[in-house]
Amino acid sequence: ELTVLIRGPFCNNSMPSPDEYDMVINSPTSIAYLLGRTNVADQNNLKPTQDQMFSYRLKKPNDSPVASAMINDANILKPRKKYSTTVDDIFAFNTRDYFNIFAELMVTNPPILPQDTEIVGKMKDEFGLVAGEQWDFSNISSEQQKKLAKGMTKGVDLIQSYPVTRVNGWAMPDMRTGNFSSDYYLRAYIALVLFCANVAEDAVYYTTEMFPNAGRVYEINFTPKSGGTPPADQFWSITMYSDAGYLVANENNTYSISSQQNLKYGEDGSLHITVSMTQPEPEVLEYSNWLPSPQ
Repeated sequence: ELTVLIRGPFCNNSMPSPDEYDMVINSPTSIAYLLGRTNVADQNNLKPTQDQMFSYRLKKPNDSPVASAMINDANILKPRKKYSTTVDDIFAFNTRDYFNIFAELMVTNPPILPQDTEIVGKMKDEFGLVAGEQWDFSNISSEQQKKLAKGMTKGVDLIQSYPVTRVNGWAMPDMRTGNFSSDYYLRAYIALVLFCANVAEDAVYYTTEMFPNAGRVYEINFTPKSGGTPPADQFWSITMYSDAGYLVANENNTYSISSQQNLKYGEDGSLHITVSMTQPEPEVLEYSNWLPSPQ
């Protein structure tokens, strides 16, 4: 059993005691996203994996007095209302609402990293935006309001036109993803297209589009000449998603081809994967691994 403590920026340093836990993660923000992955050792026997997943627990360290000790009430302002955070809703905000919400969120998620110092200083000096303090859009000049409105428009255009590197039809991952430092452009783009992002040391994702064409067959080949299968320490997989980003339903319930499966390899060590609507002919299946696709 492993017990992990996740401590936010307003957590009292002495409560709870980090010594009571196997691992301590210090989060620089009050809002954090926790993504867990559980390995499926045998796809034909899911019960051990399910038992493992159902054993996970997420709870407060202690209900009292830690709950009050974790937050310094003097520095926390209650949000005025709940905000929708879909991409379309955020892009539709007017300048006043956007920056007022931004000011509120900086209270519980202060920009405390060293690389944020310069930009935080500029926001304070030019627009009076200070993390932890109430801010009113109407208190700045009309010229400043125009600057912020222009910045919003320019920012949206820049994010939507982020230059993605493509090689042989594949969108290449940026190895700085997850370790953005002061590259706010990349950080904003990742926030637009992904809900969260792993650092490259943990996982990288290459993507390509297979355009609709009924009956079309795709082949993905890993051969010794081309360098073999992906050089992953843990596992690699090829997964198919719909335009909306969801797994594609199929009669076989086969959603990916993975190094954790019992794959068929050629005599020379090559690996062939067939992506098609209908099951390949028997002679193809002798050496190929099938990933069912929709029409």
